[in-house]
Amino acid sequence: MCHLKLVFSLFVLTNYSLIFSLDLNSSISNINPPENPFVIALMVEFQEDNNPKTSGNGLFLDTLDINMKVNPSLSRCDQFVLDRPPHNSQYFNHQIEAVSNYYKSVSNENIIINSHIIMNPENENGYYKLSKDMEKYSYSDETLSTLFKESLELAKSEIESFLDSNSNIDFDDIIFTVFHAGIGQDFSFPTFDPTVYDIKSAYIEPSMFGDVQFPEINGNTISSGILLPETQNMIFFSSIEDIFYGESSYCDYQLGMTGTFSFLMGYAIGLPPLFNTDTGKPGVGIFGLMDYGSNNGRGIIPSIPSPWTRILMDWKIENNMTSLVTSENFSLININRNEIYKFEISDKEYFLIENKINTLDNGLSIEDIVADYNDPENQNSFRDTYTNWLDAIVSVNDQFNIFEFQDSIITNVINYDLGLPSSGILLWHIDEPSININQGINNNPLKKAVSVEEADGVLDIGFQSYALFSNYDPTSGTRWDLWYQENIAYHDANQIDYKCYDPITFELLESNYNVECFNIGGIWLKTETFDNYSNPNSNLNDNTKSFFSFEIIDSISNSTKIKASYQSSIPYFDIDLNFSKILGTSRDKIFFGLSDMSILELDLNDFTLNSSFEQNYNENTYILTNDNNISNIYNSDSLFVYLDSESNLVELSNEVWFGNFINNENDLEIIYLENNQFISDDFHIQFEYEPSTGLSIADVDKDGLDEIIFADKDGKIVAYNGNGSLVNGFPFGDSYYGIVLAVSEKDSEDLILICRNSSHIDIIDLKGDIISLPALDSNSDIMVVNDLLYDGKRFYNLDSDDTFFNIGDIKYWTQRYNNHSHYPKSSYVHDMPSYNAENKIVTSFYNYPNPITNDQTKFRFYINEQVSSVKINIYDILGNLVDTISKNDLIINEYNEIIWICNNYHPGLYFAEILCLNKQQDIIKIVIDY
Repeated sequence: MCHLKLVFSLFVLTNYSLIFSLDLNSSISNINPPENPFVIALMVEFQEDNNPKTSGNGLFLDTLDINMKVNPSLSRCDQFVLDRPPHNSQYFNHQIEAVSNYYKSVSNENIIINSHIIMNPENENGYYKLSKDMEKYSYSDETLSTLFKESLELAKSEIESFLDSNSNIDFDDIIFTVFHAGIGQDFSFPTFDPTVYDIKSAYIEPSMFGDVQFPEINGNTISSGILLPETQNMIFFSSIEDIFYGESSYCDYQLGMTGTFSFLMGYAIGLPPLFNTDTGKPGVGIFGLMDYGSNNGRGIIPSIPSPWTRILMDWKIENNMTSLVTSENFSLININRNEIYKFEISDKEYFLIENKINTLDNGLSIEDIVADYNDPENQNSFRDTYTNWLDAIVSVNDQFNIFEFQDSIITNVINYDLGLPSSGILLWHIDEPSININQGINNNPLKKAVSVEEADGVLDIGFQSYALFSNYDPTSGTRWDLWYQENIAYHDANQIDYKCYDPITFELLESNYNVECFNIGGIWLKTETFDNYSNPNSNLNDNTKSFFSFEIIDSISNSTKIKASYQSSIPYFDIDLNFSKILGTSRDKIFFGLSDMSILELDLNDFTLNSSFEQNYNENTYILTNDNNISNIYNSDSLFVYLDSESNLVELSNEVWFGNFINNENDLEIIYLENNQFISDDFHIQFEYEPSTGLSIADVDKDGLDEIIFADKDGKIVAYNGNGSLVNGFPFGDSYYGIVLAVSEKDSEDLILICRNSSHIDIIDLKGDIISLPALDSNSDIMVVNDLLYDGKRFYNLDSDDTFFNIGDIKYWTQRYNNHSHYPKSSYVHDMPSYNAENKIVTSFYNYPNPITNDQTKFRFYINEQVSSVKINIYDILGNLVDTISKNDLIINEYNEIIWICNNYHPGLYFAEILCLNKQQDIIKIVIDY
């Protein structure tokens, strides 16, 4: 398996404009990144050769020779030539300087890279000589690792001598970097590439060594490092004339090495890859360093790492704006350049917003400079199609100070956003990864951990491009993906009308025409809105609504104004309280245990905080509230405690639940054991589904009897009757977890279940309607207190006039242990409904699954009258009786089930007859199909 190959794809358009994109393969970032990176570099040559399948002759370039091989009197480029020879230690020091300056800038000076180049004392240029020619090292990851190992072993004595005399260098901070002669095999071309055995650039990581032993320096094993060519500029090698045959000039085929070097250095310092590591396709494209953005600005102006990456690395602190955006009104927010703004959807998903400026202080972009150089009269409307890219920038560099040069090497860039295709707002959607962040967090293109909300409304980045005649490759990102006023691609995808705004408050004014708007002092704008209904929309990755809305109401500038709002389907209140645990509740209070072991009371009537208990709590403290709403502190080291109906404290060594499972007069005690085993008054029940955490008790099907409800370990919501049969309609879902609450809807009194689902909370009407709410604290138990749904940070008001759901008076189960006393029995007394038997004792007889594929099936039937047993006869297609099964202990007015094991019977059609009191009740067809 190939690891960490960096492959550039060059696409040459008919107008000679270049599009550089990447085809990246899997790699693993350094899991123990250095705190103070120190590059120890060495320069290695190969055995000299004249191999047409490799570039050059295996030696470093020492003179500039770019004459055409087809006509030596002509030069491949008569303009500025990037990264000119000699490629000696001074040259490579400048290449390291360029990468060091890049990281110093993008990390806010958190990453300062120091370096030293090891010189071979036996070579006048300090080069080391490898034992083989270039091709022999190019075949695989293992041969690349062999090159890396051999290089270190050749320089072992000099490296150890340097380290011995510089004992202040921490060995764990060292990034060994090998520069080899030649160009990298990092390009894929639209035509035949004759130099297929050039060496690939790579971050060498442990899995690449295969059977090769790790090298050692001063007794330390070295299993990682960087492998780079002397240049990425093809203009120095005659193979460019074979690849792009017939060109009169190759000036615009030049690439710098800073992008490649910065990308590989990203792995070395622990930056996670953001491209699809399975396919090499883009994840965030040109908008992030650890993706196609490493090659922005022709490899000279690599993209800044994504805001998620910079926050992860503690290079930047985000401005959390969530609390400023309420459901009551919009907020005006200035999105300032070089800042990151965070808007939390849930505790795992959120939006990050940046203001990107790809122009100089004078307003000119790189594209403008190149266009003005080629067409000073501005006669060509296609300003992105011009040639002479480098020469145009160099011609104005003394005036604008865009680049810093060391000879022909660009060692610093005034603004690394200059490599972006446009200025504007970048809107990032973050879904915090649950997997190892170094192993492909963007491999699912439909559920990326870090993604760009593309303003053009087309999901291009990382997907197949169908823009056959476009000058852009949209699959890695375009100018239309940024958010800015008059983005024509956004407005092609979204039908937005002009509206009249107050120029100060940006409230909407009543006006239908621009003249009318101006007359009342307004401004007439067509804005760009990102919300639940736009394209793209602001939904979560699972397509649940986030309720966030962002509207671009300002032109591009260093501080762009947006309107931000949050329109929740249920009004809410947020609290900013750091606590260690919830000790208990009452009808209108929650008792919090703080980190200093004190107790704080939150009054839910007015949201005031009070100290109602003078004593401190400990790990065995509970606050329980009796039926008279009197709360007291209890200390117990028992696993489970509750107050009974007489307000007595009951202490148990295991959790129990009570319910009316067989009749509505006497409670049965349920104890849950491991392996899906339940004990109900000494009667063992084996459930098919296993609870993930906790049970709830409620009358789900309104039959007057309680059912057992839980979220199972596979994310399903399951409901069982007391006899172990499933309730109709269950299970459902695949991402539910935590406790299941059971309440009712106010008008209909229909049962409503509430449970966590992925990163949100679902309010579930069993008729099929679901309201999904973002969850800000997915690790806490949800509960309903004082008609407020609480998730650890946010209170949703279920009794508001503005809510999409109003809670009723019937509340079966409102927290993990039912209520404030923790008495684990459904709080609502339900009546046994009156049933009219349908002239049969047994109805609704069927089996599932049918056809039978796994050696067994369940027969399910409804009992309408009190009887002691039923019998099921199984007949084959000829009418022969092949088996008989029966069941006692039937529950009236409830579904009952019998398992039939049929592994000894041949596939085919059978009939099942159910009898009660020796009378046939029903007969059905069943199929065994293996």
